[in-house]
Parts: sequence; structure tokens; C-alpha cells
Amino acid sequence: MGQFSWKYADQKNRSALKLYGKAYVPCPDGSVIYEGSYGCYGMFGVYDIYELVAEWNRAYISEDNIEKPLRASNPEQDDIYYQAAMKRYQFQCRRLRDFISGKSDNEMEELYGDDWKRNIGIDIALGNEKNAALKYPIKICKEKPDCYESLPASKRDPYQGR
Repeated sequence: MGQFSWKYADQKNRSALKLYGKAYVPCPDGSVIYEGSYGCYGMFGVYDIYELVAEWNRAYISEDNIEKPLRASNPEQDDIYYQAAMKRYQFQCRRLRDFISGKSDNEMEELYGDDWKRNIGIDIALGNEKNAALKYPIKICKEKPDCYESLPASKRDPYQGR
């Protein structure tokens, strides 16, 4: 499990959520999740932020949300890397299509393992541009927010909460 940290949307993405800091996650349905001591692993309360962002955007995402690998300028040197990256991309697209099509959580887990939904969330929301492009991006706040819609998407903290 990787470490993840963001800048606070309600602070205009100027200050970052630090290790063991408090945070609020506004949700598109109007609810708010509170985390009193963030451990930098994407868990807010009992929720995985990447599972949430996948679920929030299920009806609005497509394979266009997954970054397709590009061939390097020297294909002979990078062919092995490119072929492996393309296999990974095809797997990500197949998993996303199955999710969008409405396969049950049990079917998805059987096909793609325990962290399938988290991995879809990472595929579609990891990175400032990818997150901001979503209909319902990740938004992390320092203070309890009044509403989801008025906030910008949170940007990644390049220092990972340190």
C-alpha cells in the first residue's frame, strides 16, 4: 500500500494534509467523512478514498480515464518496457469495463483480487490532472466544508505529508 497525501481544497491547495493531521472529505451526496489522525495511506475514517472516488464516478468514467502508455523515441531500447506497459494498460481497461458494466463486487474480487476497487480509483484519480478531470474528484479539507460543489479538486502533496 503506497502513501498518499493531498493539499487542502478549502485552503486553495496551498497547505498540505500532514501525517497524523485531521481532515474532512466532502462527498458528492452531501455527507462528510472525518479523519482525526491521517496515516497517509488513503484511509479516511473507515473509507478508502480511492474506492470512494471510483464509486462516485462509476457512471461517468471510461477507458479515456486511464493513461495509455506511449512508445519512447527509441522503440528498440524500450520495446520490452512498452510491451509490459501495454499489457498493464489492457488489464486496467478490462477491469474498468467490468466495473462500469455492473459486475458484482464478488465477481470483481474473484477476477481482480481484494484491492480491485482501490486500484481502479488509483488508475482514474492518481495525479492532479486525472483527479481534476473527474466529475467527482477527491477533495480533502482542513475545516468541515459546507458543500462539495464549491470546492476545487485537491492536488497531490509532492512531499507526501512530511
